[in-house]
Formats: sequence, structure tokens, C-alpha cells
Amino acid sequence: MSNMIGWKAENEIHTENEIFNSRFSVFAYDEHNAYYILTPQRMEKIMYFADVMNGQVSFVFRDEKLFVAVRRDSMFDASIDEPVSKQTKNIIEDAEFIQMAKEILIAS
Repeated sequence: MSNMIGWKAENEIHTENEIFNSRFSVFAYDEHNAYYILTPQRMEKIMYFADVMNGQVSFVFRDEKLFVAVRRDSMFDASIDEPVSKQTKNIIEDAEFIQMAKEILIAS
């Protein structure tokens, strides 16, 4: 995502998971830390999350925090052309996606 571009580290990392490598670009300052974070289980969770979100997904691990960005058409995007009930439904659905991100990516 464009607002996270400045956070990209200079070293490109390739994991042993070719499917993951084909779907995601991984950059790190420290290769050892990247492999510590990107366990096989976490890579599976990331791919599952990207599939469920059905959109462009970006993950940034920075200062012991995980930032997740998902680009979807409806993500908190109010529209004057849609009734308030439809906008409310979209916002509730987006909040459920955020909760799902927590459950998929943070749960052990």
C-alpha cells in the first residue's frame, strides 16, 4: 500500500514456501528476524487471511507491532449514493473483517 512504501526495508527475503513467495514480496533489515517472524504457520495464516479478504493485503512488522492494510472497495467508504442502511451494513462488515484479522493473525 502506498502509505507503507517508506517502511520497506532494503533486503528482499525469499522463504522456502514458493507459493508464499509468488504472492508476497518480503523485505527486512535483518534476514534472521524475518525468518523468526515468518514461521510456516504464520505464512499459512497470512495467505488464508489474504484469501478471505479478497483484496490487496499489506503487512508491516515494525517495532514489535503488526500493521495490516487491506484495500477493498467498501472499507469504511461512505457513499451519498447508497442508503444509510447499506452504508451501516458495510461498516459492520468491515469491522468484522478487522476482528477476523485479529483472530487469524494474532491467535496462537
